[in-house]
Amino acid sequence: MHGVPATINSDGKVLSSGTFSFHVTCLFDFSNYPYDEQECPIVIADWVYDLSRVNLSDPLLDERSKPMIRLSFDPMSSEPKKHVAGWEVQDSWRNHCYWGPNGCKEGAPTSQTEWFWSLLEFGVKIKRQAPYYGLTVIMPTVITCILALTVFWIDDYSVAVTLSVLNIILQGVFGWDLIQQLPPGNDRIPKIVILYGVNLGLTAFAFVVHILIQYFEYIVPEDIELPFQFTNLTERLREIRVFQTKGLSFDPQLLFNGDSEVDMSNSHHSPQPTNEAILIEMPTAEPNENETAENQLNHTSEPSSAPISTSPSLTKTTMSHLAQQLYVVRRVLFIIYAIIYIIMLPICLF
Repeated sequence: MHGVPATINSDGKVLSSGTFSFHVTCLFDFSNYPYDEQECPIVIADWVYDLSRVNLSDPLLDERSKPMIRLSFDPMSSEPKKHVAGWEVQDSWRNHCYWGPNGCKEGAPTSQTEWFWSLLEFGVKIKRQAPYYGLTVIMPTVITCILALTVFWIDDYSVAVTLSVLNIILQGVFGWDLIQQLPPGNDRIPKIVILYGVNLGLTAFAFVVHILIQYFEYIVPEDIELPFQFTNLTERLREIRVFQTKGLSFDPQLLFNGDSEVDMSNSHHSPQPTNEAILIEMPTAEPNENETAENQLNHTSEPSSAPISTSPSLTKTTMSHLAQQLYVVRRVLFIIYAIIYIIMLPICLF
């Protein structure tokens, strides 16, 4: 207390006040990052001297008065400053109590003051300010989720696998940037980290599924089908409109001739034209026997020079039954992924 001004009353009490500077470590919970609100309580007590010797209360102020927080060091500025280092000071509190055998009581004891100690508690309530969170976290997360859903609507499996690999690379870069922004962790994981892990896991699972589907397409014979119970389920699902919608294709032939090919594939029940010749009997004059034999000899000796042209849409093979079942499986996975993202995105991002 050397150099600290003090006032001595007639009853022998000494009143002293001064300015102190100290560092405080607070336990924060970052599970709701970046919308978290933290409270930092500070307790000042003198456990060496009891209440009969030291009382930390201020007799000149009301016990319920809040401490004044001054973050601006400009003496000419009278406007309050509430933002500092990415945080906004929302509230402050002050509490004074006396610790004794029955806990901390607000009223000062009148007797046996040597059994009590004076405690002064005050603190601040702060809220995190992250103005670029939507641009740096929300937008990349939504883009990667859309890419994970788009994979199931691509007909070309090689393009779907490539897009899945690209999505995993994007999530890796985004995850590294997210780790740099996150504060030191505690016993609870932030919700954005849970969403990132689920999104990465779903993307990796979609990558493995399309690798297996592409393997089955080239290795498994076309006449092989899935078990009867699963086949019956896929046949029922194909009656729903969602499972009949055509996916995205990057094949130039399908892009320019897609409508005609669809029409030809859908008209497999309609009668198809044949290359058989139709004989029409016409009344002609009866040729003589020598001319008839000569014409027959010429027809048998001359080969047919007219090439038989077939349309590419006619020679195109239809999808095997196994491919159709795998097509339905991809649509089912798309619906499951969409439900997961619809539930998790609002909970973890907002």
